[in-house]
Amino acid sequence: MEIIMSLRSRILGKFYRDEKGIITIEAVIIVPIIMFLLFALVVYFDGFRQKGVNLRAAYTVSDLLSRQYPTVDEDYVQGLKTIYDYLVDSPDDSSFRISMVQFDSEDLDNDDDGFAFLKWSHGIGEYDDLTDSTLDDIRDRIPLMAHGDSLLILETKMTYTPNFSSGIVPFDIEYLIATRPRFIPPCWEDCTSGG
Repeated sequence: MEIIMSLRSRILGKFYRDEKGIITIEAVIIVPIIMFLLFALVVYFDGFRQKGVNLRAAYTVSDLLSRQYPTVDEDYVQGLKTIYDYLVDSPDDSSFRISMVQFDSEDLDNDDDGFAFLKWSHGIGEYDDLTDSTLDDIRDRIPLMAHGDSLLILETKMTYTPNFSSGIVPFDIEYLIATRPRFIPPCWEDCTSGG
């Protein structure tokens, strides 16, 4: 029995002290972990980059819209959507909605008692045209305005799909930008109908 223990300890001791091939074994263990973390970081930072690009594109389109005078129509909105898609430069589909709201106040000296009502709206993609009833869904995100003041509301949405499967699931990038018109508020298609 002693001979077997001596032989076993000699063989195990020799194996334990042998350092040949240790780098290869460490590399086989560590390289996949490092590669996974590298891909995860690329996807993570690309998601933040895409959010920033979408926000800048939304503000650019909102500024273009605020300068439009006297009317906004289907072709103009499609053109703005084309500009937005060009600026975000993403293969993912985007949705787009432009609405005009006006603020009304019962007490002209106190704007806190007022509310925003819808003048017109047009949606593209997943967004339907905003209605008076669906305006309530975003009413808390619309800033207070003075009596009779108007706002152009631009809503954008894009689903970000990661380039690599690294544990980050696709998510929606949504923004609501409220901008005052630079001139008088634009009408939808023509100004004769009061829209």
